[in-house]
Amino acid sequence: EIDEELAGGTRARLAAYDRLHILAADILDFAPIELLQEAGVEPPFVAVGNLPYYITQPIVRRLLESDPAPTRIVVLVQREVAVRMVGGPGRESLLSLSVKVYGVPRLLFDVPASAFWPPPKVQSAVVEITRLDRPAVDLPREDLVVFFHLLRAGFAQPRKQIHNVFPEE
Repeated sequence: EIDEELAGGTRARLAAYDRLHILAADILDFAPIELLQEAGVEPPFVAVGNLPYYITQPIVRRLLESDPAPTRIVVLVQREVAVRMVGGPGRESLLSLSVKVYGVPRLLFDVPASAFWPPPKVQSAVVEITRLDRPAVDLPREDLVVFFHLLRAGFAQPRKQIHNVFPEE
């Protein structure tokens, strides 16, 4: 939680859970290993959160690509993003394939707008990503960057045939 007052209130409310650590920090400003050290926690760990909808993708990416990475990620996100994250036959997206390189996403349940105050104008859902032991694409870490560039190029113009997406040399 980025707000210390909210983090403190949540810590007090959930004090009975001795394995739960709530830090007041912006996850995009720190590597997960730094946050683990701050909490005095050793891997393995599970990352859980209600993510700000506008930065869901960078947070999930940071967690999936971190070393050490969480064994599971359980997050509340905008439902539309949750559906894209999970993908499936005929519904794969750049986001779903990027997540599936590192883990297995699963939509757990929807959360109605009435569960929030004030109620948002969007629907929410909880997604679980179970981390794979190693990436689904058997490439060295530096080649994964090229792989993701290829994925982005393929999804940049989805109605074009793949050979027309790449410039001729």
